[in-house]
Amino acid sequence: MGEPTSHAAAGQALGYVHQVQWALVELLERARASPTAVLRLETLDDIEIVESQDGTVELTQLKHQVTPATDLTETSVDLWRSLKGAALLE
Repeated sequence: MGEPTSHAAAGQALGYVHQVQWALVELLERARASPTAVLRLETLDDIEIVESQDGTVELTQLKHQVTPATDLTETSVDLWRSLKGAALLE
């Protein structure tokens, strides 16, 4: 296999697979208590779960790193990207 280029999408693809797996686990854990819950990917956030009984919405944002990430602090790029994205939803 060749050297990775700046256009490689392996990291993003792995992150998306992680997101789908996380969503399936969430759905399975809720299945008994809320069998009519609706799960959506990439709508308001990475994972959106709508409880059909009362209409509540739970948003989950995931971060997956191919290489070990640094600690999540006030200088973390991922933290500020997440907060900026959340502010755009308001």
